[in-house]
Amino acid sequence: MGKAGYPAGDIRLWLSGPSLSQLMRAHGKGTFEQETMDACREAIMDTIRSDLVLLGIDPRRPRLRGSYLSFALAGSLLIDLNSSEKVRIGEKDIVERTDSSPPENELAAEALALIYTAKKPKPASHWISVFASRIPHLVERSADPLVSTGILRIKRRRWLGVIPYRVFELMDRSRCERRVADLLDVLRGRRDPDPETIHLIQLAHAAGLLISWLPKDEKKQLLNRLKQFGRDETVGKAVDAATAAIAASVATTVAITAVTAGTD
Repeated sequence: MGKAGYPAGDIRLWLSGPSLSQLMRAHGKGTFEQETMDACREAIMDTIRSDLVLLGIDPRRPRLRGSYLSFALAGSLLIDLNSSEKVRIGEKDIVERTDSSPPENELAAEALALIYTAKKPKPASHWISVFASRIPHLVERSADPLVSTGILRIKRRRWLGVIPYRVFELMDRSRCERRVADLLDVLRGRRDPDPETIHLIQLAHAAGLLISWLPKDEKKQLLNRLKQFGRDETVGKAVDAATAAIAASVATTVAITAVTAGTD
C-alpha cells in the first residue's frame, strides 16, 4: 500500500491530484469497501494540502505567504473531519462533535483532538485559528509528500545567525505549473471541475494564495470569476464555513499587521 493506505500501483494518480471518481474508475466501483473509500479520501485530502503548499509559494521568490497558507491548511482539516463524519457543521457554523475515534491521518487526528478538548462546541472561525496556530509544523508536515518525491526542498537558515527562517525551493516546477494550468482552465470555463478542485480553489482563494499565479492580462477577469465561483458551484456547508472563516482570519491578520506597522 502507498500513502495513507492508497494502493501503491496508483501513486501516479495520487501525485497528479486524483478525484474520487478517478479512483473509482481505476478500481471498479463495486470493489470499493468503506476502508478503501476512507483511504482514498485521506489521500485526496493530502493531495489538496500538498497543492495548497505549492500555491502558497510566492512565484517571484522562494518563500511562503506565512499564516495565510496555515489558515488554508486548517480549513482543509475542517473539511476532512466533516467528510469523514467526525464533526458536522451546525447552525451559525458551530462545529458539532459526532465521532471521537481518531482518523488515520495524523494532522486530522490532532485537529479532532483539539476540538474534543473544548468545553463546549465552537464556531468554525475559532477552529481555523486554533488549527493554524496549535498544530505543530502544519505547513512542513503538509509539504512532506512534496519533499519525499523531490518536488520541493525546505532549507532552514538563520538571519544574522539568530532568527530562524525557511526557504522553500521548488525542485520540479512542472507539478506546480500543471496544477495552476488546471485551475486556470476551470476558471476560464474550459473544463468542468471535480469536487476536489472546487475545494482547492475555494480554500486557496479565501487565503489569498491564487492571486499571484493569475496572468496579468487576465487578472481582472479571473478575479471576477473567483468572486462568482462559490455561488456558481455546489459546495458543502463545511466548505462554505471553512472558506468564510479563512477569509476572516486573513482579514484579521492583515489588520493587525497594518496597525503594528503604523505604530513602529
